[in-house]
Amino acid sequence: MVDRWQRGESLHKIAQLFDPHYSTVRRILAEIGGIRPAVRHRADRALKLAKREEISRALIASQSIRSVAAQLSRALSTISREIRRNDR
Repeated sequence: MVDRWQRGESLHKIAQLFDPHYSTVRRILAEIGGIRPAVRHRADRALKLAKREEISRALIASQSIRSVAAQLSRALSTISREIRRNDR
């Protein structure tokens, strides 16, 4: 199975030979490290690192979330979610 995958055969073709379920072949190959995880990208609408740093500095300076949102021209909910997501 792995040899076929490394030679470039599709998962669907390999599944036809070994198991009728494509998901089983994918799971097996993923478990043994045969499939690289997809490259992750932040959405374009997500806050960039610089904006997240500005939020952090503003909170340390005891600014309100509302004032931070106004400074960054972002919705209050966006700033609130970002704080909740990274408040560890």
